[in-house]
Amino acid sequence: VKRVRHELHAPGIWDDSAGLAGLIQLVKGLRALQTPLRGRLLIVATAGEEGLGDLRGMKQAFKCYGSEIDMV
Repeated sequence: VKRVRHELHAPGIWDDSAGLAGLIQLVKGLRALQTPLRGRLLIVATAGEEGLGDLRGMKQAFKCYGSEIDMV
């Protein structure tokens, strides 16, 4: 992350923020509609997916929750 005057610049910050906002809205919509699901829904927001990050956030999520995942 680099500071340029009064702004913070970071690779992927916009697409990550938009993706997280979309996940939050998905959960709100499912709850509002009381949508029945066939299993548990696991929402995971990760970091370190780009460049040298080597998907470290998603790798950790699968390490922690991999045995609980029935479908993707």
